[in-house]
Amino acid sequence: MTYQAIAREIEISPHTVDAHIRRLRRKAGVNNRSQLVVLAVQLGIYQVTAAEAGTDG
Repeated sequence: MTYQAIAREIEISPHTVDAHIRRLRRKAGVNNRSQLVVLAVQLGIYQVTAAEAGTDG
């Protein structure tokens, strides 16, 4: 999702979304959002759905 879409979804500003994601990346030691998602999946924090994985389930 874009920062704007995330901000609308949880009712905060896009700037706040950017700040939170930058802090998460720094603390997790990753360089981009994709790496942050991979780490979240590896740690079991996030589960990829069939639709996101591009499979029929």
